[in-house]
Amino acid sequence: MPTLGELFPWADSTPLQDRLRALMTELQARLDTLSAVAADWQTEADAIAAQGIARVNDTFGAELTTISAARVAAQADRQLIADALADANQIMTELGDFDPAQFVQLATYNTAIAARVTTVDFNAAIAARVLQTTFDAAIAARVRTDTSQGLTADQQRQARKNINADHTGMVFFWPSGEPPAWALALDGAAINRASYADLWTFAQASGSLAVTEGAKTAGQFGPGNGTSTFSLPNLTAGGEFIRSKTSGRTIASSELDAFQGHFHNLSTTANVLSPGAGASSPFGGGSMVGGAVVAPVSDSVNGTPRTATETRPRNVAYVPCIVY
Repeated sequence: MPTLGELFPWADSTPLQDRLRALMTELQARLDTLSAVAADWQTEADAIAAQGIARVNDTFGAELTTISAARVAAQADRQLIADALADANQIMTELGDFDPAQFVQLATYNTAIAARVTTVDFNAAIAARVLQTTFDAAIAARVRTDTSQGLTADQQRQARKNINADHTGMVFFWPSGEPPAWALALDGAAINRASYADLWTFAQASGSLAVTEGAKTAGQFGPGNGTSTFSLPNLTAGGEFIRSKTSGRTIASSELDAFQGHFHNLSTTANVLSPGAGASSPFGGGSMVGGAVVAPVSDSVNGTPRTATETRPRNVAYVPCIVY
């Protein structure tokens, strides 16, 4: 850029030229300062990204936004100064139309600079971030990595207790060979009262705790050895079905399979029944004449009859479980 002396040799030492030269020098110096500050901010921002600050971006997004806004504002000031220098150059080429009011006044400029985020403020914001040591401590507080390969049995039970506190004693069916970690199979097993303290408390208050193991039904808890153990209901041994409690039944009481009472109608045609007074006849006064009772046969409508050693409905097999 040509000097004032080169452009206007005759005005090189005038007060007006001196003031313009000093003002332009001051503006250029402040522009250089702002450029250096902006470069420092960029360096700090790159360092933050390299240190993994993105891991806590959700928590500190607001601060990052504030710093970003400050950088944008600083860049705007830099552009303002550049524009002012351009205006000064234009004025110097048109001294006849010179108007000092066209310059950005120094006092106004200083006020604007003071309102910006300084390097000190920026460093303070960085210091407020989560330190690496703090972050590492938070990670260490997560899943255990000791030689026991996780929580101990008692710690696992306590964790499950915290999660299932409102579900202890709940019975459900599980479609797998083994129950989930937070439940036990209802297979009649004897378990420790202290280890399963919540379930033992539930058993005592449930109304389905038998007085002795010998008097225990399939649906009842048992007293175990009477001191340190108790036993679970046993729905697996006999493949028990659970039925809603009806009026008059005791909770956890058992019933055997049964048919509803009924009669059979029989045809009394010849060759089947013979009239007489056979006292031993089950057919109300007649007696069988030849033939024998045979296996059930199809009625040609409902398929082949199915027979077994028990009376049962159609079913699927799941593992009965209880939350402890």
